[in-house]
Amino acid sequence: MNKIQKNGKIKISKTFKPKHIKSNDTLSISKISNSIEQLDDLIQALLEILPQIEPWQLDLRMQLNKARNDIKALRSMIFSQEKKEQFNELSNLLNENLFLSSSQIERSYIDNTTKSAMRLARALAANIFHIKY
Repeated sequence: MNKIQKNGKIKISKTFKPKHIKSNDTLSISKISNSIEQLDDLIQALLEILPQIEPWQLDLRMQLNKARNDIKALRSMIFSQEKKEQFNELSNLLNENLFLSSSQIERSYIDNTTKSAMRLARALAANIFHIKY
């Protein structure tokens, strides 16, 4: 349970840790979880602001929706020791797909905000893939 300290800061209690996870794995799982949440939020925001007028916008929306589905699958695999290999394969696929999407965006005349958001999405996907799990 969280407690408020005298200095006004909140002391956060220890987080849930499944029994099969070793203590040195907890940090990497925490990093992966944070990156997955940030990437999911970013993709959701992109989907909300991206119009559906031009063919490239429809293609990008389709790619982003596929990425969201991959993120949902990754989220369900984080605490499963048996699905570790599947997690690594799917994170690699997500990384490659967002890299390709971002590369296509870089060569276009899209606004800088969307380009920056896709660069960040690519970096977060790479982070998920490269963290030792």
